[in-house]
Amino acid sequence: MGITTIILLSLFVFRLIFKLTGNSNRYDSTPLHYERPATEEKEIIPGNPFYTNAPEHWGTITDEFLSSNRAFSLSYDHKKDDAVIKRRSWMVNSLTLMGKINKQLEKKNNQKVHTSYSDALLDYSEAYATSCCIEKLFKKGTISIAGIAVDNYKRYAVILFDTPTPMKYIDELRIYFLEDGYEGLIYFAVDDPNQVTKSVTLKFENFNKNCFSVDHAKQGHNNWEYDSYAMWWASEKESNFSSAIIKDDIRLSLDLLNFHNSYALGILSFAFGLKNNNNRTSLPDYDEVVIMGPEGVQIIITLSRQYGINFHFPVLPKFESYRNKFMKVYVNFCYDIRVQILEHDLPNDDFDTTSTLAWYQHLLDASTSSDKDIQVIGRLTKTEKFLLN
Repeated sequence: MGITTIILLSLFVFRLIFKLTGNSNRYDSTPLHYERPATEEKEIIPGNPFYTNAPEHWGTITDEFLSSNRAFSLSYDHKKDDAVIKRRSWMVNSLTLMGKINKQLEKKNNQKVHTSYSDALLDYSEAYATSCCIEKLFKKGTISIAGIAVDNYKRYAVILFDTPTPMKYIDELRIYFLEDGYEGLIYFAVDDPNQVTKSVTLKFENFNKNCFSVDHAKQGHNNWEYDSYAMWWASEKESNFSSAIIKDDIRLSLDLLNFHNSYALGILSFAFGLKNNNNRTSLPDYDEVVIMGPEGVQIIITLSRQYGINFHFPVLPKFESYRNKFMKVYVNFCYDIRVQILEHDLPNDDFDTTSTLAWYQHLLDASTSSDKDIQVIGRLTKTEKFLLN
């Protein structure tokens, strides 16, 4: 190979490298083997950043998805009433927001992060997770929040405000989450909460159809998530039934619905999706229904002419607080039904000839007249039906 050919090939290779690297400085003396560090371009994110108190590593999240989600909610089907659109918008916005937070947690940890729907992750023990569209349960009722984020074992409630909301409201709501063991309340707001002057009242919802769901394919003992469920059980916090927080709540719920169970069962059956209306429904001799309650907790509801309507919760310490809050709200639910019955002078359940309160009152009397401590009430197992104690 002649010297001329070598020179020409060298020039060709140089020009090829020059072209591929896009180097416009013909006098750049940087050695060819040296790789320049890439200039990091700042990502342009469409939309306006939310006002938020989120941790910095959650990244910048903007409101760009709100308008498109609104359009989707309006065009989804023929249902156009405000309540349906509002609920649907809340769901898609919550799903989008929590998806973005999940992505940031995955980026931080360089691994996939667990995500779920409607589950408050009460039974979750990993370091990172997200869940969206939560009906959060408190003693006063439920509140719909965008989701929950577990970040390095710390649990945060996440809420999205797409209408002007004052910081006073957020601070008031935050207290409930702190009392419930959360690390804090993270807000994402379109308007600066510190600049909003209007007053917004914190409102809790009573039980409604948004709080419950029934999966018909998951009925039966084989589909129970836990081995044992009960209305109440002894624990370190409550070693005997006489000191149980919900002792009076169980009695009140049974008393308020005594000879009026059909009204409550009709409303609950509609909320569970078992019926298309909330008309009165008589109690069966005995039946069990597996439901998902607020925060995605699996609950067993028993329906019986003898025992009435009762809720049974997983027998684990982590569900004790949930159980107590649930029964507080359920008593309010029963009270509202009884008020409507009295206001409209509605008839008793003439097909129920036995008091559904009697068994519980007998149990209360027995617990105070004997030295024997009651350890469990209304226990259900995969091999046994309703056991008093």
